[in-house]
Amino acid sequence: MSEKIKGFAALTKGATLTPFTYDPPTLKENELRIDISLCGICGSDIHAIDDDYSVFDFPFIPGHEVVGVISEVGSGIPASRIGERVGVGWQARACGHCEWCLKGEVQLCLDVGNNGTWTPYGGFSTSIVVQDEFAYPLPEDLPSEHAAVLLCAGLTVFTALSRYYSPAA
Repeated sequence: MSEKIKGFAALTKGATLTPFTYDPPTLKENELRIDISLCGICGSDIHAIDDDYSVFDFPFIPGHEVVGVISEVGSGIPASRIGERVGVGWQARACGHCEWCLKGEVQLCLDVGNNGTWTPYGGFSTSIVVQDEFAYPLPEDLPSEHAAVLLCAGLTVFTALSRYYSPAA
């Protein structure tokens, strides 16, 4: 992908969202690109824009209730996933090597600051990049606007999603 990604970003702490473009991140072998069709807004997005947690970099594109279609896959992911409608909550990746990841408890990954859907930029954009295991196929009969708000629960729904869905299935 060579086109610029378009989004809406807070350029500084507490700033109003403004149009923002950036170069698309290069996919790693276990990552995929999702073209976003819908992204909800959550109170934690407002807290992040205001940097209430003191963990965000600016410019900051919020959005962690993402629904979209897989448009590109890394070399380690079957091309058959392209075109699949998926949802992504707040967690988009895990380090894979901390004590929790090694135990299979990726939702407790110690690199939490870099695991969010907003890294490098979030769902208020035309696409995001996430690790394959954090993009969950959505049932056809579940409307995107309903799916998006379900994803807001973040780690609350992680165990259920990971238990009943496997990217290899």
